[in-house]
Formats: sequence, structure tokens, C-alpha cells
Amino acid sequence: MAISLLIFGSISILSMALPNQLYSSTPNLIDQKPKASAYTVVDHRIHIKNNWSETVAAYDWATGSGTEGDPYVIDGISINLAVFPMLTWTDWYSSYNYTGAGILIEGSTEYFIIQNSEFINAYTDPRIGMQESSGIYLHGKTENGIIKSNNFFNDFSALYIQNSEFIQILDNTIIGDADTNGPAFYLSHTENMIIQGNYIENHKTGVQVEGAKENILVDNNVIIYNEPNFMANGIMFYRVNNSAITNNELHGADAESIIPTESSQMGLRTAGLGSQAIQIDSSHNIYVAGNKYYDIYGNLIGGTGNFNIVVVIIAIVGAVCAVGLTLMITRKRKTNYS
Repeated sequence: MAISLLIFGSISILSMALPNQLYSSTPNLIDQKPKASAYTVVDHRIHIKNNWSETVAAYDWATGSGTEGDPYVIDGISINLAVFPMLTWTDWYSSYNYTGAGILIEGSTEYFIIQNSEFINAYTDPRIGMQESSGIYLHGKTENGIIKSNNFFNDFSALYIQNSEFIQILDNTIIGDADTNGPAFYLSHTENMIIQGNYIENHKTGVQVEGAKENILVDNNVIIYNEPNFMANGIMFYRVNNSAITNNELHGADAESIIPTESSQMGLRTAGLGSQAIQIDSSHNIYVAGNKYYDIYGNLIGGTGNFNIVVVIIAIVGAVCAVGLTLMITRKRKTNYS
């Protein structure tokens, strides 16, 4: 039954016309990651709000004009938030320190790329858990971005994306400390997002998505969470609809975890004690296929490693669904913003 649901979904996706690839006219803008010595150290937080052109004029590390053919590019920078003065949030009882974000982008609809950079030591007082303390923070209906081939070390969150859409998060490396970090990627009230090819290690949650209407693709990521008794999750969907979790490697699950290996329909809930490789709560029409699950010792405990014809079919259909959803998000972007 689950296989038939997946096949039906993949046929529906593949029935659409194939679009051109996003940024196909500017492949040279996405380069290989530089060596550490090639980073330009930035001695301040970067805040983009109706000031892209001024930023390009002022700094060598920013280029472009914000069009699809010539997007704004922030390339090869290093921001260590530990060296900046702390920000303070105050309530009726106390004051709490946090760093804020290395890059904050608000309400930007121009095309942009952030690549080949590093973001270190975004901090928040654990009593308040300020998600704004992240390497990169996008909100206010920010659109048309690619965040690619960056390194994030010891940040509360690598990325916090809120009320935004048409963002691709590709091939980044995130290393955290599960005792103090939150989710590596936290997406709130977003849609049309691609999270693909990232390596995430030792955050409480690898990818956490909440309140997404449609078209969130989490595909081909490696997520290692080393604190199985710390209520860690590999991937968490809460109130997410019409999306897919495919072809990921999830390391650190409990052998007793409830692991969805096929299509998840009608609000499947997998919450439970201990670590959950994938937790899906109050969500609808979520395709889950082609994933592999390992315990904290690297032993395969579920997924496509169980080589049989049923799982092979699920893995193949999962790959087809991932490609189809990528094309659908790209096509919608072209239609709405060309």
C-alpha cells in the first residue's frame, strides 16, 4: 500500500514540464570552498535590509546586482561572533545575553548566494534559546537565496529561516555541541525549500521544520547526533504538509526508535522517548523513503541497507520523488519571479 502511494506521488510530480535549472546561467558563481587562509575576516555583523547595493559598493567580499543572471554573492568570509559585544534581551525578571546572527537578511526578494564562508560561536543564553543567535538568519519574506558550501562551528543554530520561501541550503558542513546547541537548521513558517547534501554533526536536532504549508525537501543529508539520551532528533517535521524526507543518513538513533521507512500520510506521529531518527507530528502527505538509520556505534539498524526488493523499490521511488519535488520548487520559483 505504501509503495503504491509513493508511486502515485512520483507519477504526479513527473507529469509536470521540466524547467531550466535554477541559476543555470551562472554556474561559475558557485565555486569550491577556499582554504582557511583564503577567508576574509569580517569584524562586524552583516545586516541586509534594503541595502544590498550599498553592501556591494562597500566591501570586496560582496558582488552582483541581484538579478537571476547576476545574483548578489557573499563569498569567502569568516565571522566569529564570540569577538563581538553581546546583545541583551530583558524580561520582567532578568537580562539574557546572546550574540545575534552573523548575517541577518530581512525582506529581500533579490537573488542572492552566500557561499564558501564560515560562521562560528553564535551563542544564546540557554534559558531563552534565542533562535536569532545563528550563523545566518533569514526572515520577513526573504526569497530567492542559495546558501551553499559554508562551514558552521559551535553555533546555537547554523541557519534560522522564518517566514521565507524559495531558499536552497546545499552542501554545508555544521559541527555543534549537543549540550548547548539547538537545531542545526530551524525553519519556521516556510515553504518551497530544498535542504540537500549537508553534513550535520552533534546538534540537538539536525533539521527542524515547523508550520510549513508545502514543498519542503530534505534530501541526501548526513546527520549525526551523538546524544541519544538528550531527546535529540535527526529530522523533525511539525505541522508540515506536502513535503518529502528522502535518501538521508541518520546516525545516533535508538534501536527501539519508531522509524518511518515508507510514505507518511494523515499526520503520522513518531514522537517517543529517546532519540528519534525522524519525528513527524501533526503533518500530512509527507513522503519518507530511501533513508538509512544507524545507531551511535555506526551499526545499520534500518533503511535501504536491508537489501530486498521492497526496500529497493522504495529507495528508487524516493529518489524520483526528491528529483520531482526539486523540479516543482524550481518551476514555481520561475513562474512566480521571472
